[in-house]
Amino acid sequence: MPRHEETRLALVELLRTFGDAPTGLYSVGVPMVDQGFSQDEILYALMSLDREKAIELLPENQLRVLHL
Repeated sequence: MPRHEETRLALVELLRTFGDAPTGLYSVGVPMVDQGFSQDEILYALMSLDREKAIELLPENQLRVLHL
């Protein structure tokens, strides 16, 4: 499985544990880095999900899950 897809799947699993209220990116980044993903890999996956309208990136380093 390509690394981008692996990162994306791990990110989606994590994001499913959050509700639809805004969540800080720190709450996403720390567990993902602990799983061995780089900041760049996480960022690219987040941007991909934002483009697909699965999440919404918000001001002040926040995101909201729209649908996964």
